[in-house]
This record gives sequence, structure tokens and C-alpha cells, in this order.
Amino acid sequence: MSNRKQEKTYRKGKGEKMRKKKIAAWFVTAAMAGVLTACGGSSAGNDSQQTGGSQSAASGTVTIKLCHTDPSGSAITEAIQKFASNVTEASGGRLKIEEYADGIMGDDDEIIEQIYNGANMMNYIDPAMLEPYYPNYSILFSPYFFESYEEIGAFAETEFSKKMQQECKEAGIMALDGMSSYFGSRQIMSNKPISTPADLKGLNFRMPNQATQLELASAWGANPVTVSFSETYSALQQGVVDCVENPIGSLYANSIQEVCDYVNITSHFYGVNGLVMSSKVFDSLDADLQELLLDEAKKFAQYSTEMTVAEEEELLKKMEEEGTIVNRDVDVEAMKEAAQKVFEVHGWPQELLDGASAALEEIRSN
Repeated sequence: MSNRKQEKTYRKGKGEKMRKKKIAAWFVTAAMAGVLTACGGSSAGNDSQQTGGSQSAASGTVTIKLCHTDPSGSAITEAIQKFASNVTEASGGRLKIEEYADGIMGDDDEIIEQIYNGANMMNYIDPAMLEPYYPNYSILFSPYFFESYEEIGAFAETEFSKKMQQECKEAGIMALDGMSSYFGSRQIMSNKPISTPADLKGLNFRMPNQATQLELASAWGANPVTVSFSETYSALQQGVVDCVENPIGSLYANSIQEVCDYVNITSHFYGVNGLVMSSKVFDSLDADLQELLLDEAKKFAQYSTEMTVAEEEELLKKMEEEGTIVNRDVDVEAMKEAAQKVFEVHGWPQELLDGASAALEEIRSN
């Protein structure tokens, strides 16, 4: 790596951290002011104030902050902004969705905890992040669960999926779209071709601090290393980690192609994400607003999937044009076979595994 690129990376990382810290500090101040203002008004009949939300007593407007960690300018962020705008407009201003990207309101686990505790917030999140609150949803994030992105929407319509949605709601978190939005197929980037599990043996594999993914790296023979995704560029550059996996959109947005020569098409997760909010806040809304959220979330899952598919194809082509080697010579069956160890060690109950398998067989037989 040249000194020029190292200096560029350092400035980029340092500037981005400072920017996020300043913005986060501003939001903390604003949130504190909002709480003080809310405390000064009447709380009678205002459930959203009791759950840390924002509601104008004069206008009856409920404001929900849709906070997520996806980068500004990405296809999924554009889809999320469209959802926020559509809900706000269709509600006639009674329900206002404010969108915050780039993790400026915190990491996903921080946001989810606030949602679980009743804050007027939403997140766009993968089901594995819900494991501390409703463990069963993480089955959707098991390796090679889906065989194509088309299966995600069909699976959400099965009775098995709807049962999980209801159980998650009872556990405190409402998955508005039933976890049916395609977030992208996850691929491995590295500085050597990865075609079989043997190619990963002994490599330091960057993974988030999430059980399923840590177990997958181990199943493939790699050494899982937990590094914040925002720090992954420098970790690859400095040799702290040897490879990383993520959807193409996230990899490109974080310039991983600058420090990795290969993108290996393993498609080990057909990533499914969904819009989630507090069950308590959802239930506090008028019935027509609840219906509006559910309808718009279903539409969101459809157009966000279409936008993500188009972006994936475009960015993969762009990576290749810019010099990244796209390794399609991957023994997917060998990768899949080794990944089965995750099902042995993760601890999903057999009833859940059987139900998920039956639901998949149902949609694949049609």
C-alpha cells in the first residue's frame, strides 16, 4: 500500500469519526431538549411520551426516528427515505417519520435496545440482531438458508413466517414487513482467491460480534476477528484481518475494493432485513396508522429489493472495471457443506429448524 493511500485512509477515517461524534453530540443535546419540552406539557392520554417518543400535544403528530447504519447515497438508504416520506405524506402529517442514516444515532445494537425499551424509533435491521429479544428470527440469517433473493418475499407470506412475526411482536419488537426486504447477497473480499473452505484456513476473518457469523468463520476454518465495520478498511490495510464479508453495496460504499484484490462470489447469506419498531409504540397508534405502516412496509420490501438487486449488479460490474478480480470459480457446495456445522453449534431448537425447512419446501414446490 502506498504512503499516499495510507495518508488518505487516515484522513478519511479520522475525519469521518470526528464528523459522527459532532453529529451524535448534537443529537444528544437536541434529544435532551426534546425530553425537557415534553415533560413540561400535559401527559394525559399521551402514551408516546411515556415511551420516550415525540408527540405534539397541539397537532397530535407522532414523530418516529428511523435510525439505521446504512450509508447515505446507497440504494437501501434511498428506499428507506422513500418509505419515510410516503408514510409522512399518506398520514396527512399525523405520523412523521424522520430518517437518520450512517449510524449517527448509534450502532444497531444500541438502537434496537432503545426500541425494545419503548422509544419512538425504528431501525432497518437483519434478523440476527434481534436474537437477544426474539432468538427464533436469527434462523433467517443462517448460512445458505435462502437460495435466491426471490425466496425472501415468498417465505414472508408463509404461515411459519407470520407466526414468527407475531411472536416477535409479543416479545416487544414489531417487524413491520415480516423481515422480507432483500439487503444483498454477502460475498467475501480478500487478497487471494477463496474458492473452498481450505482457502480460508488460518486466515483472520473480520466478522461482527454476532454469533451466527462468528460460528460460520470457524466452521470454514478461519479465525473470526471482531472489528467494527467502520474500522475494517484500516484493519485490512494493516494486516489485522485478511478478509471480510458483506453485501456488495456495503463493501463498495466502504471502499474495501481499495485494500482487497478479490471479491469471491460465495453468496453464503442472501441477506434479509426488515423495518422494526417497538410493539408498545405500534399498539399506541390509531388503527388506521397501524394499517398504514404495515401497508407501506410491505411496499418498501418490494421496491427496496428491486433497488438493491439493481445496485448489486451495477456495483459488481463497476468493481470489475476498476480492477477488482471477481472470482466466480467458487465451490459453493463445499462452502455450504462446511457451513452446516453452524446448525450443530448454534442451538436452534429442532422444532424451529423443522418448521423453517417445511416452509422453504412449501415455497420451492410451487
